[in-house]
Amino acid sequence: MRAHTRGDNGTVVDRRSCIEFGSFATVADAAIGRGSAASHQSDIAFHARRLFLLAGLPLLLAGCGTKGSLSLAPVRGTVTYRGKPLERGRVTFTPEQGTPGPQAVGNIRPDGSFRMKTVGREGASIGWHHVTVHLRRELTPEEEREMVRPESLIPERYSRFSESPLRFRVEAGDNEYPIALE
Repeated sequence: MRAHTRGDNGTVVDRRSCIEFGSFATVADAAIGRGSAASHQSDIAFHARRLFLLAGLPLLLAGCGTKGSLSLAPVRGTVTYRGKPLERGRVTFTPEQGTPGPQAVGNIRPDGSFRMKTVGREGASIGWHHVTVHLRRELTPEEEREMVRPESLIPERYSRFSESPLRFRVEAGDNEYPIALE
C-alpha cells in the first residue's frame, strides 16, 4: 500500500500524516485535494460539523412525525350501487388542503361495509376529505400476466379524484358514512 497519493490538483498527500493530524481524510479526500497537510485544519472543522449534524439528527427526528401526533377518528360506512351493497372494492379518503395527514383506505367487505385505516392505524385524519370508490372486474390469470387494466364495475367518475362528487368531513369521535352510488 502506497503511503502517498496525488490529488487532482497535483498535491502529494502523505496518508500517514493525515492520521497523525487526527483527520478522517481518505483517498477520496486526497483525490479532490482536501488531504494535504495545509488543509488538515479545515478537514477537522468539516468533520466536526458533520459529526454535530449527525448527532443532532436523531433529536430532530424524534420530535417530528411521531406515531401519535396525527389526530385520527374512526370512520366506517357502507357502499351501495343502485341500491345493492358492493361486495368488494376500495374506498379512499384523500385529505383536502388544510387537513393534515396521508390518505386513508378502506377495503369493502362482502356486506358493503368498510372501515378506514391510515398507515395501518384505525381511522382517518380529522378534517375534509375528497372520497373515491374503486371497483373493477376481476382479472383472469392470463390477463394478470399481460397486466390488463380491467374495466370499472361502477361509473368511472367515482374512482377519479378530479370527477368524484363525494366529500366528507371527518370529526372527532365516531364517523359513519353511507355512500350511495348511482
